[in-house]
Amino acid sequence: MLVIETGLGPPDAVSYASVAAADARCTALGVADWAPRADAEKEVALRRATQFMLANYRQRWAGRRVYQAQALDWPPRVPGAGAVLAARRRHAARSLACAFRPPACEAPHQRMVIRVDRQLRKAEL
Repeated sequence: MLVIETGLGPPDAVSYASVAAADARCTALGVADWAPRADAEKEVALRRATQFMLANYRQRWAGRRVYQAQALDWPPRVPGAGAVLAARRRHAARSLACAFRPPACEAPHQRMVIRVDRQLRKAEL
């Protein structure tokens, strides 16, 4: 089961985005091989996207955790900017999930990673 970070800081959250949100984003981006995937494969891609974001951007994200037990770095404690940063992280996770390819979502598509990287750097998350 995919536990989504909703802003309440659940200790078992594993993704910043839901399968339904990723479906909409991947469709908007024209990623043809996303829709036929099983939900289990999509969940793996969302987990991998979140892990990728944490591994590559955690040190640059503004703020700090609100709850000591929260699993992910969102919600952040950033005065006046928490909602904006959260929306950008969710958007980036959905976009990045589209880039992970089966089998087992081993490696993301490089162009999508570059696009998400530019968005995250510009946003200074």
